[in-house]
Amino acid sequence: MMNKFEFDISEIGENGLHIKSEQAPTFLSDISNSLHSVENIKFDSNLCIDANIYKDHKQIVLNGSLSLQYVSPCSRCLTDVKLQINPDLNLILVPNNEDEFEFENDTVVSSYSGHTIDITDYLAEMVSVSFPVKILCNQDCKGLCLTCGVDLNEDSCACKENWISPDFAVLKNYKN
Repeated sequence: MMNKFEFDISEIGENGLHIKSEQAPTFLSDISNSLHSVENIKFDSNLCIDANIYKDHKQIVLNGSLSLQYVSPCSRCLTDVKLQINPDLNLILVPNNEDEFEFENDTVVSSYSGHTIDITDYLAEMVSVSFPVKILCNQDCKGLCLTCGVDLNEDSCACKENWISPDFAVLKNYKN
């Protein structure tokens, strides 16, 4: 069952509407499946959203934040790392028949029609673009030995000492 984040425009009163919700991230399954094949990302918490929504003439403005925890292997040593994303939410919705205006760079502008606004796709996009390019257990991670596979953060090996560049391997047998 796909969860949705939606609200009815009539719920937005003079003081706006505050949404604080926690839902299973099942609607992010497409993101998880595509990232799983690349980074083995698994969601480890519910998606939490805390947002204020208000009307500004015909525009609807949403400001807030979301948080989501996930687990993924370190790109260097493959140790599971528990991380969290916390992107800010800045969305302006204009009626379908209105011209869209230029806004600040971190604000997404979209359009709406009808009385119910579904922000599920926007939230999925915010989660998708919030993942780091490279996931590391720590900045100083030494990774795995390319020859024997030992985790260089926990152990050492002699592979690097015995390594000979293929370019000079023929010289190994050369004698004076």
